[in-house]
Amino acid sequence: MKSISLFGLAFILCFQLFAQQAVTLHPSDSLTLTVTFNNPPTSVSVEKAALRYNKDFAYSFILDDGLIDAYTAAFPLLNGGLVVGNNTIYPGYFYSDGCGNAIPFSAGLSWYSVNAAGNDLHVNTPSYVTWDQLKTMYQAGWTVLNHSYSHIANDTSINYVYQINQNTAYVKTKSGIDLSHFVPPAGDQNYVAPAFANGMLSVTGNNSSYNGFPDGYRIDQQVDLTNFKLFKMLISDANQNIGNIMQKIDTVAARSVNGKHYWWNDFTHHVGFTSSGASLLFPLFQFYMENIALQYGINGSDNIWMAPNQYVMEYINVRDKSILSYSLSGDELKIKINYSNVPDNMRVNALTLVVQSDQDFNSVDADGLQSLTYKGTGDNKLINLQWGDITTGIKEVEKGEGPTPDNIRIHPNPFIDKFYVDFDEAKPGNFCFELHDITGKKVFDKSVNLPEGKSAIEFDLHGTDLQPGIYILKTISGGKELTSQKVIKGTE
Repeated sequence: MKSISLFGLAFILCFQLFAQQAVTLHPSDSLTLTVTFNNPPTSVSVEKAALRYNKDFAYSFILDDGLIDAYTAAFPLLNGGLVVGNNTIYPGYFYSDGCGNAIPFSAGLSWYSVNAAGNDLHVNTPSYVTWDQLKTMYQAGWTVLNHSYSHIANDTSINYVYQINQNTAYVKTKSGIDLSHFVPPAGDQNYVAPAFANGMLSVTGNNSSYNGFPDGYRIDQQVDLTNFKLFKMLISDANQNIGNIMQKIDTVAARSVNGKHYWWNDFTHHVGFTSSGASLLFPLFQFYMENIALQYGINGSDNIWMAPNQYVMEYINVRDKSILSYSLSGDELKIKINYSNVPDNMRVNALTLVVQSDQDFNSVDADGLQSLTYKGTGDNKLINLQWGDITTGIKEVEKGEGPTPDNIRIHPNPFIDKFYVDFDEAKPGNFCFELHDITGKKVFDKSVNLPEGKSAIEFDLHGTDLQPGIYILKTISGGKELTSQKVIKGTE
C-alpha cells in the first residue's frame, strides 16, 4: 500500500499552478472569471468538462442501512485513520483534482432512523452509526440518502408518503442534514412514485430497469435528470472474490475512452469483520478499494472521480443547465457562467472548465466562489470551481460576530508533522484553534493573538503521537466557532 508522502513531491511541483480561494458566496446567478495568460494567445477555447476534475469515469458507493461498519471500517479506510477491527492505520485512498491536490474517496449512506417499534436506532444501539458520527462523516464530504423512516417494505398497509417525509424531517431535526435522494428499502418499487412526488431528486436501487444496468450509465451527453432512477449493484461475499470483484469497474473504465464517460454505482451492507448476508468482509472490501485506488486513483492513472451519487447528479445539473460564454482581449480571458437555470436545492454547485490555448496562464481571479483550483499549463488546462458549501445544513454552534478570518488556507494538506494556516486578510483578535479527531475528541489546541492583515500560523505536531487520518480544525473566537476545516495527517 502506497503512502501519501509518495505524491508529496508532485504537490510541490504543481504548487505554482494552484490557487484556492474561500470567499462569500455570490449573490447573483452568474460568475465571472478573469484568466490572465503569460502572453496573448492566438487561439483559445473553453468547454465544460463532462465530469468534475475532467475525469474519465465516475464511481459511487453506497453503504446501506446506516450500520456501524460504515463509520468504524469504511470511513477510516477511505479517508485515512484507524480501523479498530484489525488495529491498522490506513493512509486513505485518493484521486487528484487535476491541479496537484489530493481528494479522498468518499461514499454515501442510505439511512433509516427507527426500528419497527419506533425506537431510534442511532441512540444507544452499538450496531448502528450514531447521529454525531453521521455528522462527522457528512462534514468530511460523505452524503446521506433517505432509506425510509423504519425500513418497512412490501406491505399493503404501508403509508409510503409518511415513511419518506417522516425520515426527511427526523434526520433534519437530529442532524441538520437535508435528504434529497432516495433508496427504496428491500427494493420496494411502490416507494418510487411518492419519492419523486415528495421532493426526492433521484431513486437508486438494484433494479435492472434503472439507468446504468448492466455496464454503467453514459453521462457525457445531455442527461435528463427528471425522476432519475440509477442502478446500483450489490457486491457481497456470496458473489464476489479477489478474482472477479474488479470486473465491473474495469469494464466501465475501459468503456470511458475517446470522449465517452460512464458512471457506475455499487452498494453493500456490512464491511466489518463478522460474516453477514448481502455484505463484504473487511479484507475483501479493503482489497477492492485499494485496487481501485492503485489502478485509477492518484497513484495510478488518476482518471476516476470517486464520489457519492448525489455529487455526480449535482455536477451534471450544473454542467447541463449553466450557460458558458467567454471573450479574449490581449492576454486576458473573460469567462462568464450563468447558472440561473440550475436548481437551488443542491448541496454543491461545482464545475470544471477545460481550457485549450497556445499560451499558458498563471492567474485566475473570480468573486463569489467557495473554492477555485487551476492548472494553467499543458494541452488541457483546468479550472475547478465550487460555489456550494459541502457542509450546508450542519449548524451545531452559533457563528461568531466578532473578528472573522477571511481567505484561510491550510498547507500542506495532507501533512506529516506540521502544517500552516495562512490568513490573507485576518481581522485582529484572539483566536483558539482546536484539532479534533473523527470521534469529536480534541487532540490539540493552540491560542494566538492575530494582528490585522496577513498572518501565518505554524502547527507543529512533532511528539504528539497523532495517528494518520482525518481531523477537523476549528477556529474559535469569543467562545464561538468561526470555521471548521478538514485536515489530513499522512504517513511518512
